[in-house]
Parts: sequence; C-alpha cells; structure tokens
Amino acid sequence: MERIARILALAAAVAASSCATDAAPAEAAAPQPSGQAARTKVISAVGAVPNTGWAVDWSGYSGTSHGCVCSYSAGRFAVPLPLEEGDRMLSMTVAATGVLTATLDVYAMNLAAGGAATVDVITPLGSIMSAWRDYTIDLVDTTVSGGTSYWFEFAASKAGLCVGAVRLTYDRPSG
Repeated sequence: MERIARILALAAAVAASSCATDAAPAEAAAPQPSGQAARTKVISAVGAVPNTGWAVDWSGYSGTSHGCVCSYSAGRFAVPLPLEEGDRMLSMTVAATGVLTATLDVYAMNLAAGGAATVDVITPLGSIMSAWRDYTIDLVDTTVSGGTSYWFEFAASKAGLCVGAVRLTYDRPSG
C-alpha cells in the first residue's frame, strides 16, 4: 500500500512539472457553475495510453526533461479527457518537441455508449520543432453529450517526438 502511495505521489509530481518549460500551471479540476467563463485543464501526457510506437520517458530521452511521452517509432497514443456532460471543448494546446523530419497528427475522438469511435477533428501539426513549443488546435466548440467519452490521439510518423502537457480549454454554457 505504501508503494502505491509513493507511485501516485511521483505521478502527481511529474504531472505538475508538465515536462515543458512554458506550460501554464495546473488548475484544480473542480466542477464549474453554469455559464462560467472558459477554463483550462492541464493533463499530463504521462497518464496517456500508449498504443504502438510511444512510451513514457522516465530517463530524459533525446536530452528532453523526463516525464514526457516520446515516440520510438511510428505509432499512436491516447490521452483521455476528464470532462463532464455539458462541458464544451473550445481548444487544445499541446507542448511538443522533436526532430524536424518527424510529423505529428492529432485526432479528437469520441465514443458514444454502444457505438463506434468517431473522429471529430483531425489536425496535422506537420514537422515538430526541435525546441519545446506549444501547438494549438480549435475544437469547433464540441459539447460533451451524455454517455460519450472523449480523448485525443497523437500519431507520430517516426521516432524522435516528445509530448508534454496537454491543455484543454473548455467552458460550460448556460442553458
């Protein structure tokens, strides 16, 4: 039990560091009242679900800060979004670095209860710069509906990309 508590504390510390030097500070994920202005949730890529070609970097892969998710070949990983029914996604900003010859595509995905996964937005970010930089994607004001889960999928064309903090801007319209 003590070991699990230490692992959770380490994961929280890594999430707070966000891996990128210019990332915004994390905000509490408290429910917001109806009609409140836009807020931002900071989601650590360390909590991602690697599919193929990506792994959590605990050692400083390619000279980056540890606690990121880095590609070791072409492949994808997913970041689940902690949203509530009625939240409206406005935009997503991701901190990334990599080799100029590798490209990164981002998919905004959803899965309705009992249905098939659907792609809401596909955004090719192109070649990723070799220094940490923020990339922002407009999410066309997507509102979370009942029984639907949402996540982002990141697809690398090859090895050499690293993703740190994912910052989701959202609001909760009144009505």
